[in-house]
Amino acid sequence: IRHKFEPTFSLEFLNRAAELAPLKRLGTPQDCANIILFLASNRASGFITGKTVDIDGGWSYMDARVSNLNAKL
Repeated sequence: IRHKFEPTFSLEFLNRAAELAPLKRLGTPQDCANIILFLASNRASGFITGKTVDIDGGWSYMDARVSNLNAKL
């Protein structure tokens, strides 16, 4: 997720991470806010219970690619 506290990562690393990401971009704080708003809305309340939602743009399904990210830089 892109945020103001990410200076520990080089621009090269962030660009490569976005390139390898399933959605071809890094997440934003708005991406996180969208799922929170949905879960708090009338559309979700009362029927969705006990669920963990990964807000990672598909990274959790791409373990092999994530492992190779550092090796390619």
